Amino acid sequence: MCRSQTITYYKKKAKSNRWMTKGIKISCHRMRFLNKWKVNSTLTSEVFDYISRYHLIHKRVISEAKKEKNDRLVKSTNYSTKVMWQLINKHMGKLYTLNQDSELKNDWGKITNPQTVAETLNSFYTDCVEDLLVQNKAYIQMLKWKLNITQILCLFTQ
Repeated sequence: MCRSQTITYYKKKAKSNRWMTKGIKISCHRMRFLNKWKVNSTLTSEVFDYISRYHLIHKRVISEAKKEKNDRLVKSTNYSTKVMWQLINKHMGKLYTLNQDSELKNDWGKITNPQTVAETLNSFYTDCVEDLLVQNKAYIQMLKWKLNITQILCLFTQ
């Protein structure tokens, strides 16, 4: 007896948060713990003030780490203006991702080479235009033939 099994493959996530150091991760866990503690129990004013100060410091540390990451990113590229606009759009919530992995399926299989994909599409469109031109010429010739027949018929009927 053969049973079908499903196999799930997971891609590793790319490290997009390189600014998040081990210290910041520990601080995030501690902040989460303090927030849960604040919600679930009654606190004295000293503890509440401590949590508030910790939250402000935590917020400031994260914003500084993000600024340093963005500065490193802008300095490391040749297209600093483009990177700055990408950062601004990311901060504003306008994410722009360009997937340049082009794949074309045709009768012979998949084409993944970008140069071959471009050549295949160009040849397809030029063939389409040539076919349309041939069809158009045939249609024009058919119209001319019909006009000639109508002119001949008009001459005979007069």
